[in-house]
Amino acid sequence: MGHPSKPAVPTSCRPFQPLRLVLLGLGLGWGLAAQAAPPALPATYIGEMPCANCVGVDWQLDLEADHSFQLSQAYRGKGVTAAVRRNGRWSLDAKGDVLTLEAPGSDSTRLSVQNPERLRLLDGESRSIASRHNYELVRLPQALPARVSGTLTGLYSRQGKEGSIRLCAPGSPQFPVAAEAAYGVLESAAGKLGREVGEAQLVRFAGHLASRRDGQVKVVVDRFYGVWPQAGCPGSDAVAAARPAASPATAKAGAGGTASPAAASAPLPLVGTTWRLVQLDGKPLSRHRGNLAPHLLLQADGRVSGAGGCNRILGSYELKGQRIGFSQMGGTLMACMHHMDEEQAFLNALGWAQSWQISDRHLLLRDGDGKAIAVFQAGSVGK
Repeated sequence: MGHPSKPAVPTSCRPFQPLRLVLLGLGLGWGLAAQAAPPALPATYIGEMPCANCVGVDWQLDLEADHSFQLSQAYRGKGVTAAVRRNGRWSLDAKGDVLTLEAPGSDSTRLSVQNPERLRLLDGESRSIASRHNYELVRLPQALPARVSGTLTGLYSRQGKEGSIRLCAPGSPQFPVAAEAAYGVLESAAGKLGREVGEAQLVRFAGHLASRRDGQVKVVVDRFYGVWPQAGCPGSDAVAAARPAASPATAKAGAGGTASPAAASAPLPLVGTTWRLVQLDGKPLSRHRGNLAPHLLLQADGRVSGAGGCNRILGSYELKGQRIGFSQMGGTLMACMHHMDEEQAFLNALGWAQSWQISDRHLLLRDGDGKAIAVFQAGSVGK
């Protein structure tokens, strides 16, 4: 059996309403922004799809009212580096029967709207796939908080034989932990701290949500980073950064003042320049020193390296004119008590980035709505 064609959110939990009517009401095609966001969106769909050379592929599809989406695919048994995330725009056909996902650098993915609660993957010719294997995604009763995949933080506790994690995210959703992948490492580390039954411990891990055959939605711990007893969810009660709110002009003004005429006349190249992160989500960055200060270096071979404030990061990027997409982002495994939220927000911003612009000595990354989500300044790190 071959693998299906390759096709990676919400900010709050909202009640369920019929999907098809809502999508049609938002308008068809990529270029039409929603006039108003109905309570039925955002929406989250999950399911386990078949895989030619692995146990299965866990899909999580997050649809937004502004026609953006994130698709996360985790290949079971392949490790955290095999996870794929794509961001793009969704649209419906005229009848409202076929949902199309378009992402930079990827083939289109099409799903049939079976009913308000189910989507079914179609083949490359937009035809139904006849198979005894599952090709359906099921809608969750409530949309999940923004970008619940990748590096996560939550409160882990155990009652009886089953562990659960309450994610540090809006709404504090709680899920049982799947007894697979790196769950044993997490449980062992938490157990060594001599916790009481039911006592919650702050944990950080790379993971994702998955639907299992028992019908439950569970957290899969792909890689365990660390545990901190007697600690609560850090800072803003958010696993991912809040939605970008700053305009490009505001972000530029707050990123470091006015550049000199000489600098303005000769913008630096995107590739080969060390870009230090100075503003994230419209807010100035806390001061970092040393080689782990948040920064990026895009290399000519399509690779990107840098640091997030706690860990070194690496991955790949793709350029098409002013369009940019980051993928396969990974890093070292240090668990830090400081800068964790900032580093996670930085990684999330890279996942959302769809376009770039250099003005004087500053690099702006923008999301699909054109909002500046990260601002960098050219310069060395390590001081």
